[in-house]
Amino acid sequence: MNVLFLSDNYYLYSGLSQTRITPWLISSSEDIKNLRRITTDWKFIIAIEQYELRNQAISCIRKKRSQYMVLMNEIEKDKYVKIDDIVYASLTFDLQPLKHLIRYYDALRKQFLSRREYEVLKLSHMENWQIAQRLKLSEKTTSTYKVKIQEKMNMKTKNVLAMNRVKSAIIVR
Repeated sequence: MNVLFLSDNYYLYSGLSQTRITPWLISSSEDIKNLRRITTDWKFIIAIEQYELRNQAISCIRKKRSQYMVLMNEIEKDKYVKIDDIVYASLTFDLQPLKHLIRYYDALRKQFLSRREYEVLKLSHMENWQIAQRLKLSEKTTSTYKVKIQEKMNMKTKNVLAMNRVKSAIIVR
């Protein structure tokens, strides 16, 4: 299996040089444009901390219809969640659990976000009362959905900023 590890962190990038994972250092939008030349038989691991670059990479890889996994600081160490066909995992990882995720990428099964949880996540930048009004829910129900989303995403920090960071990786414009 061809796995390309995209990172804007030189230490993560260089730490993978002794594995069967091919590292690719992403430092600008120009590097992401170069991704378009890669064939679709590659699987991607996106470990880009800078939001704009990460979103550009996700958008580019989606257009290629390639499989990918996103590593994020907001998810607890060595935890992951699968939403639709994408795995979101912790950026804080040991090499063995990461290799395990890659090896069993196609077979991973985890809780999915429900349609309603996904709708709440898309509106998570708003206050609970605003989300409740828009989706015709109670504020308590909206709050419960947010808590469930955070639990399913194995988020280590449960605040609005972290929720918006997760949302930016899942819902790319």
